[in-house]
Amino acid sequence: MKPFLIIFFFCLMQIAISQNPDIKRTWHWYFGMGAGLDFSSGSPVVDTSGMLHAKEGCAIISDTLGNLLFYTDGDTVWDRRHIPMPNGTGLASYLCSIENSSIQGCVIVPNPANNQQYYIITSDCIENNGHDGYRYSIVDMSLNSGFGDVIPDKKRILLDSPSTEGIAVTKITPYSWWILIHRLNDNKFLVYKLDSSGMNKVKEISTGFHIPTGYVGKFIFSKNKKFLLSTFDIVSPDFSNVYNELFLFDLKTADLKHFCNLWVYGSGIHAEFSYDDRYIFYTNSGNIIYYYSLCSDDTNSIQQSFKVLLYDSTYLGNNSLVGLQTGPDKKIYISADFEKKISYITLLGDSISYSILSLNLFRYARQQFPYVNHFYDNDIYCNKNDNLNPSPISISIPNIFTPNNDNVNDFFSIQISGYSSIEYFIYNRWGQLLHSGKKDLNPLTLSNEILWNGQLKNENAPTGTYYYLIKAYTQNQEPTIKKGFFQLLK
Repeated sequence: MKPFLIIFFFCLMQIAISQNPDIKRTWHWYFGMGAGLDFSSGSPVVDTSGMLHAKEGCAIISDTLGNLLFYTDGDTVWDRRHIPMPNGTGLASYLCSIENSSIQGCVIVPNPANNQQYYIITSDCIENNGHDGYRYSIVDMSLNSGFGDVIPDKKRILLDSPSTEGIAVTKITPYSWWILIHRLNDNKFLVYKLDSSGMNKVKEISTGFHIPTGYVGKFIFSKNKKFLLSTFDIVSPDFSNVYNELFLFDLKTADLKHFCNLWVYGSGIHAEFSYDDRYIFYTNSGNIIYYYSLCSDDTNSIQQSFKVLLYDSTYLGNNSLVGLQTGPDKKIYISADFEKKISYITLLGDSISYSILSLNLFRYARQQFPYVNHFYDNDIYCNKNDNLNPSPISISIPNIFTPNNDNVNDFFSIQISGYSSIEYFIYNRWGQLLHSGKKDLNPLTLSNEILWNGQLKNENAPTGTYYYLIKAYTQNQEPTIKKGFFQLLK
């Protein structure tokens, strides 16, 4: 790189630091199979001194001067000497500890009430069906001769169970944080506030996709804190398309509103907002990079902005482009599961460029970088999101469901938004009413509503064709009537 470009990027980084002192908390990364990066010079320098060996989720934190404090794979906590803390083992469930396969398995958040303490929030893995739930442990840096340790009676404190693998954290003020988790086999977000009074549950929000057992994904806040992206795949009723869900987020109230669905290339597990929130980038966990532009207040424009940045099936393997994470230098780094080199995306103005498998780590990166997004901030978004509105009224009705207790498509359910209530009726082929009900809805959110579990008088209904009548009412009590049929298969 030419000297003037090095100076230019270093100056950009120093400006960002002066505006957001928390950026220095992200200077040190340990991940994968002993891989690491040090960003304290302004550019990433390879660091192989870490002891962490993680397939997926990991977390790390430095102080506001950029000095390493500790890091974790969600089960073991290593201090800055790369030694496990005396009480810093056994944070994860047994199965998750040996698999180390929770995609967003841990996040570190400073304790607003004590600048020597840090919360480690963990999620259980799908291999354990989320049974161990969401938990937190508190590290106190004044313990263990100043190298830190987990407080004995503040270890593995249960928040909720069963859990998905996703955790979302964003800063409200310098002294408070929102923490969003999601109950498995449900469409409920659980909202916690961490402030000077501790970790307290604020509310539950029923919105969006019902996340069943076996589904993997992450929750990612935009840097401007106006969007929350769920990378849990939504499969269309005819199984022909897969989507991610983009929500609007209110920083003051922690309310969520469905904004739009984004089509993803096979699966949308791995995604990241650009540092300026102009784009959402994806990989297909293989050899494709694509993105959406968010510089619009119109959902259709965003959905139609899909572009492929790279598609290379000749030289790139099936795991060459995997997890994405913004670095403190504003580049987006892309891990490679079975490579010792990683890639990155560079944004400069309207220009988007990439460098593939060019940064040699001398260690395997595996699938995820440490989660540090909650320390980033952005006030320079393209300013076209002041009038964002959720998607218009809609009802999506499947034509098949399979109530065989495999936790996949076990219910006849609909996705609906913009309506305040529904009535529904299920008939057999001879017109006999088998099941009916009413539900009140939140018209401002997209929700997944279960209408029938496939049982009649506690017995499994036979396979075959069934018919539905759905009456959906707006807030003005204007009805929409939907009629049709669906198949019940085993």
